[in-house]
Amino acid sequence: MCRKFTYDFDDGEKVILSGADNDIPLEPRKIVRIIGKEKDKPLLSCISEQASVMEVINNKITLSLRSKIAVRRAKRQLFDLSIILLRDELNLTRSMLRPIHTFHKLAADIFIPQGFIMS
Repeated sequence: MCRKFTYDFDDGEKVILSGADNDIPLEPRKIVRIIGKEKDKPLLSCISEQASVMEVINNKITLSLRSKIAVRRAKRQLFDLSIILLRDELNLTRSMLRPIHTFHKLAADIFIPQGFIMS
């Protein structure tokens, strides 16, 4: 978890945030959840947006959001709050789901006998 980020500026679908120090333990291509810490709300129920890490240089991090609309929404709802970045390992895109689906199909073919009918 990375804390104490502030919004610097945006350019299209990219957003640049500044951290409190130069130690940002994130690397390019990682998926993160940008969380705006709202007062008196549990962290994971606060407003958030998903982004990809593009670049980390010193205390600056460049994030790519899904669209210009997502950037506008984040500017309106999220970037005035204290920003926390949390790695978001759950990425249910087609490229991530296809191998899981293939594995389950293979396992079903091995473990369920041919002609098996559930009653």
